[in-house]
Amino acid sequence: MKKLLITFLLLSSPQALSEQCSDTIPATQWHHCIGAFALPNGDKYVGGWQDGNFHGHGTYTWTDGSIYAGEYEAGQLQGQGMYTFADGDKYVGGFKDGLKHGQGARTLPDGTTYVGEYKAGRLHGKATITAPDGKKYVGEFKNGLMHGQGTYTWPDGTTYIGEYKVGMFHGQGTLTAPGGKKYVGEFKEGMMHGQGTLTVRGGKKYVGEFKDNKPVAE
Repeated sequence: MKKLLITFLLLSSPQALSEQCSDTIPATQWHHCIGAFALPNGDKYVGGWQDGNFHGHGTYTWTDGSIYAGEYEAGQLQGQGMYTFADGDKYVGGFKDGLKHGQGARTLPDGTTYVGEYKAGRLHGKATITAPDGKKYVGEFKNGLMHGQGTYTWPDGTTYIGEYKVGMFHGQGTLTAPGGKKYVGEFKEGMMHGQGTLTVRGGKKYVGEFKDNKPVAE
């Protein structure tokens, strides 16, 4: 997070564009200049222009108070930037074609953070989610969902380490709870399902098949 903020601050320093955009010609003709433009709906943009489009570093302010400050290319969010929504939701990191892309850090109004890789606006690759109540996930994502290998930790110390598919435990994994309860084996759609070993308090074990979170009676 700190590295992303430092990168953003470096990129957001004043640019050495040669001139201010001329008020004597329409904004659609502004080129290689810095200018301020107010849209009919009340939104405002201040920053670089090229070929009549937002280009280079700029700041766009919406009427609801949302602000984007960062890089543009041909009118789209492209490169490094900071997007702050009116409700306090904030994202600092990479953009591509107007969407979150590359390394980024998002902080929700409740303090939940998402730090990692984004693709086409969604978490995709390796990332970490940390919630104010102590819940934490470290692992892989695909199209915005936990997918692949990951570790989920609950505030009471319960942990799941293993495979995920479309946001659920799915495949091989280990679920460990306080007090000595532990399951090692197969999961399906978030539940113990398939072959596994369940250890309960006192060391008693059940080894065999599970279905919908329960041992299958022999």
